[in-house]
Amino acid sequence: MNTTRIFIGYEESINPVEIFWDIDDKDSILRVQDPLYMTKDYYLTKEHQNKIKEDSALTAQLFHDSVPNKGSIMNLKPPFVLWKSSKNDTVKIFKNEKTLRFVKN
Repeated sequence: MNTTRIFIGYEESINPVEIFWDIDDKDSILRVQDPLYMTKDYYLTKEHQNKIKEDSALTAQLFHDSVPNKGSIMNLKPPFVLWKSSKNDTVKIFKNEKTLRFVKN
């Protein structure tokens, strides 16, 4: 399949130009094979920091006392869905049924 559209809720959509599907037989999870390299320069926006306060797992991954670079995208543990629009520097992650936005600092 060369083109597709993936919807995350009603507000978010992912429009990849080319996507390669691969389902792992062990856990039936769909994975995109092309790597996306991130740096620790992307941090969770202030607006989304308030949205994750009720999710203790996300809060612990991003802001626990033992975590370096609090709020950095590099602190999130897989699995999650990550995408970025070519029009701006905002990286979006869908994890634990929440869409999180990270911006470059």
